Amino acid sequence: MAAEEPAGYRDRPRGALAESQPRSAWLAALAVVVVPLLTATAVAALVMSRHTRAPGLVASGARTTPTPALTPSPRSQASGVQLSAPSASTVWALVDYAGLYRSVDRGDHWEGRAMPADFGVRPAISFVSESEGWLLAPGSPATQCQAAPALVMHTTDAGATWEQLPASGLGTAQCKELIYFADARHGFISAWDANHQPTVYQSADGGLTWHPSKLPDPPNFVTKTGGFMLRVAWIKSTGGTVFLEAEGTQDDATWPHRHYMFMSVDGGTTWMWKQKVASQDTVIVTESRWLQLAPDVEETVNGGQQFHPFESDFTADTTAGAMNAVFTGTDVGYVAAGDAVKRTVDGGAHWARIRTPGGAVVIPSPNPSPSPVVLPTSVNLSAPTPEVVWALVAGSRLFVSTDRGQTWQERALPRTPAAGAASEVSFVDSLHGWLATCSSTTTLLWRTADGAHSWQGIASPFPPDQCLTGLLFVDRSHGFLGARYQGSGPTIFRTVDGGDSWSATRFPGPPGFKVGSGHSFRMVTLKGFGSVELALATSDAGALYAYRSTDAGATWTYFVTIPGLGKSVAFVTATRWIQVIAPGQSRESSDAGMSWHAYASDYSQAAPIPPVVVFAGPSVGYATVRGGIKRTLDGGRHWSEISTPGTWQPG
Repeated sequence: MAAEEPAGYRDRPRGALAESQPRSAWLAALAVVVVPLLTATAVAALVMSRHTRAPGLVASGARTTPTPALTPSPRSQASGVQLSAPSASTVWALVDYAGLYRSVDRGDHWEGRAMPADFGVRPAISFVSESEGWLLAPGSPATQCQAAPALVMHTTDAGATWEQLPASGLGTAQCKELIYFADARHGFISAWDANHQPTVYQSADGGLTWHPSKLPDPPNFVTKTGGFMLRVAWIKSTGGTVFLEAEGTQDDATWPHRHYMFMSVDGGTTWMWKQKVASQDTVIVTESRWLQLAPDVEETVNGGQQFHPFESDFTADTTAGAMNAVFTGTDVGYVAAGDAVKRTVDGGAHWARIRTPGGAVVIPSPNPSPSPVVLPTSVNLSAPTPEVVWALVAGSRLFVSTDRGQTWQERALPRTPAAGAASEVSFVDSLHGWLATCSSTTTLLWRTADGAHSWQGIASPFPPDQCLTGLLFVDRSHGFLGARYQGSGPTIFRTVDGGDSWSATRFPGPPGFKVGSGHSFRMVTLKGFGSVELALATSDAGALYAYRSTDAGATWTYFVTIPGLGKSVAFVTATRWIQVIAPGQSRESSDAGMSWHAYASDYSQAAPIPPVVVFAGPSVGYATVRGGIKRTLDGGRHWSEISTPGTWQPG
């Protein structure tokens, strides 16, 4: 028979998640029933039964768990959001104890990250950077938290893999609840039960070993059996001092539920009572400046000695229960209450609601395939910087090079629809990119922020029976897609939020184009140069039409026709464009396509079709045709062949 949970354990927030009932009501109920015998719900019992084994030390080194499936479905009713904000730009969120998300732009966009295979019952997180963090995986507790095992998991690659730490010294007594790391070495874990003082474990070696310390009773508070005890709500280190807030009640009906601030100046070896605080929703901004967010917004600038009203537009949702508030630095802070997340960038004066993570379905990346692709094949290139180049080979394998194609690393692709394949990629650096997959019935768009270790599905503006062309992002927010429609000028879709939403605009018809004539136009390529975007569109007559935008793609202006040049025109700079063909036939324009002249280039190829050419700045460029790749380092004058990753030449 699985061990029972203590009363109220299921609804208590881990210093981060909103509780489903007031804590004072929970403690009162626990005080009446000294030894509760509760029947867990069927769901809770099932979850608990899967985590009843006690953790043991690793005999031959740490265990590394492969990335399991990410959050399998969109969020519905959230039970709460736990936040960890290690820097001014990075914030992590654990949603409903099961979905892990990261944002590297202050919560504007979220990406799903993998949880470890065994994350216990109501896990807790703490991160110190955009890649390194810890997860506390509590096991099923005995009645009244008399004992509860727990695992400590560690990642240094943003959840791509998780390592179970030995966690020597972390005893089984009491329920482990919160984990907090001040830096890569110094961490804390809180533990509690209904009959004793809480324990605060501290580690100085990144979580390998832990040392316990009992939290002393504050003045006028006496820990007694039956639920008259303190429980740690949050821990925060700043200015060399570690603070924690703990709360509890006494066996006196007239004695209110109270909140206490404790501090440690020796890294958590010993703790001392500092003062009472009026609200559980008090957050440490700096060692001297604290904010009280409810019931009224107040501020102290002398370390809690005096509070005064603070002018702020923050409003608390009184129906959401306890808040999880975190600040990183003096300006950037977040508050999660129930299903809502708010952010401030000016120290708490102004707050704005941001997107709650978990809105999109996250699909795990399958393992890369070791089977080689036979040439000839297709290669779609994206060269965001002079050093970085990405290659989508045969619509089924993805590679990245950070040394201009000298060496390649394979990365994973999301699962494509039946009979479908990946068609285009566009990256803005070595981490952030977008992918289009297309089948006869489905068009899907994907986004990655971790170098294609995982992918997240995003919105597509295309109808299900139409494949997209011309996927191009100029930075992490601004991207474009092309569409082909009979009898009209090319339509281009634009996003300013990384692909979460799209709006359409239409290229004006070029000279000689007649709406309804049956001619077809489509966008061929697009590239950004500072405040200017340039695009090429082609018609079924073979001509190329150049367009320009100076308002981030909101509107486009036709400005030149390039007759008879096929599809091989490449933008090298905003004004220098080239066409590489056979030696002696290459051409160049130095005035944005207005005039062309012969260009001395040694480019050559056997295939009788024009190559697709992309440049990463004025010097470094790549040309591909039928799977072969050539590279130039001098702006297109000299070319050398480089290997196509994942392929082999028959014979």
